[in-house]
Amino acid sequence: SEVRHFTEGALTDSTVLAQVSHWAGLAELGGRLIGGHVRTRLEKLGFSGIQPVTMVCLLKYGLAEHGRADASVATRFGKVVTLKTIEDEPLQQERKAILAAVRQAKFRAQDDTWRPVKDLSFETGGEDERLICGFASASALLHDSYQGAALEFFKVARSTSGYRPRADLLRTWADRADDRDRRRAVLRYVISGQHGRELASVLHVRLPTWVTRLLDGLRSDRSDPLLDGWSEEDMKCLLFELRPNSFVWPPEPTAGPQPISVDAARTILNALFSWWVTNRNDERHQYSRRVYPESFSLEKLGKSENRSSWFTMFALACFHAFGRARDGQHRGFIDRGDREGWWREIAESRPPDEMEPWITRLEDWSAPDKDVQDFLPWRRTFVDLYAIARWLPEYAELFRKLPSIARKEHIISLNHALRPTYWHAAGQLGLNAAPINRSLGIGVNWLIRELARNGIYDPDEAKSMAPYCWMPTERVRKLLVRFGMSNLSSSANPEDSREIHTFIVKHLGAERARFGGDFDLPLQLITRARYRDVLNQCFQQGGLDAPDFDDDADEPGGGDPA
Repeated sequence: SEVRHFTEGALTDSTVLAQVSHWAGLAELGGRLIGGHVRTRLEKLGFSGIQPVTMVCLLKYGLAEHGRADASVATRFGKVVTLKTIEDEPLQQERKAILAAVRQAKFRAQDDTWRPVKDLSFETGGEDERLICGFASASALLHDSYQGAALEFFKVARSTSGYRPRADLLRTWADRADDRDRRRAVLRYVISGQHGRELASVLHVRLPTWVTRLLDGLRSDRSDPLLDGWSEEDMKCLLFELRPNSFVWPPEPTAGPQPISVDAARTILNALFSWWVTNRNDERHQYSRRVYPESFSLEKLGKSENRSSWFTMFALACFHAFGRARDGQHRGFIDRGDREGWWREIAESRPPDEMEPWITRLEDWSAPDKDVQDFLPWRRTFVDLYAIARWLPEYAELFRKLPSIARKEHIISLNHALRPTYWHAAGQLGLNAAPINRSLGIGVNWLIRELARNGIYDPDEAKSMAPYCWMPTERVRKLLVRFGMSNLSSSANPEDSREIHTFIVKHLGAERARFGGDFDLPLQLITRARYRDVLNQCFQQGGLDAPDFDDDADEPGGGDPA
């Protein structure tokens, strides 16, 4: 009558039962635990409610309510449960259940925190993990107390946990690499690691300052202390992975004017600020007339269901990724669509259920009797515009919620934000939509700036989004490099916005860096030919000559492009 449990599964084997007899949970059952064949006889006699005890039960009991496996527990388990023994009888019969139970376990990390097994690496886990351990944070490394049998159990727990070094974590560790050995390990992983290319792809979105300095050094003298002992072939691979868009070998030193002093840069930026304060109202009005279509109303953006306004805003952001195009040309393309009646049709359509406006437009542009050669870059964005139309409510909701996400997360990646399905913050909002990070490019910085400076974001929201309102066009990058900013990407990269904001704040202070709520707009305008005299005057106050810009590119104006 005192019997409460019977052995089942792997515990029916006498050898296994003897090995685990001292485990927590089993030792306490002395006198109340029977074999399965005895249980059958007792039930025939009328005794019921006898519960099974399996190897899985003992493992779960030993992990306790928090699922933690310290070194002593892992050692106890690892003497019986290994990658080899679970493939053989008698443990094989419980294999799936054992793996399902232990992959939820938490283990102690090097920083003494408890981490899911899937998030931890260890030195002897193979060549790839050895490379990762060279630069991973302490919170991602298994504690040294796990040795021998404990390590064997850890391997079982991690075998089906979904362990895979995430690119964003690798990038975080690279950012925090603060000594020579860890930085060398990062660089080695880029060219030798199993996920090195993934790390490189997230790194060149916004290179850490120390990586930028190293690559710049490679350009000038093809050497750096971090690369001591590296072969020329390895250095070549590193440069190719981290700067694929500007890969040249042998590297050539970059020519150009030397940066000016911090005091001179601050003087010039303050002169630019003063010019903007004096002329802000008129310049804002002229800019809006050049950029926004005749039929467009910013006020309607505040209404969540106004598809036409939000579609037009996203389209303009997409067009701003072109480069070397006039503001009036973006507006001109949309104005023509308004006059011909099709822009509003595609803006208010809800694909894939409403495809007719899109098909009609494609049929018209490809008709044999139509010689349509103008606005080619704009018409080629039709796939991007279709994605915008299809997921417009989700994109609009995402941008309305970005300020609150930025306050919560402190730092956000715009590249991740524009891939809602894969971004945890968007997932928490239930947003699922196609990626548009490549469609918008640096247009995302323009879009955030316009939402902030036109009052779509309230003052607190605009303040939260200030680091993301700086569009790193080629002209602005050239100007900032002249001021001494060295950690910019070699090509237009929306993630550079935070670096630009930090640089401007350093020289002007947080309040003045907002330029009255217009953020980078003065920098965008001052580099245009029509403002050449103003730029010269600002540089004269710093005792220097202004840099030259290509007068034929990016000049604001109107008209249809050839």
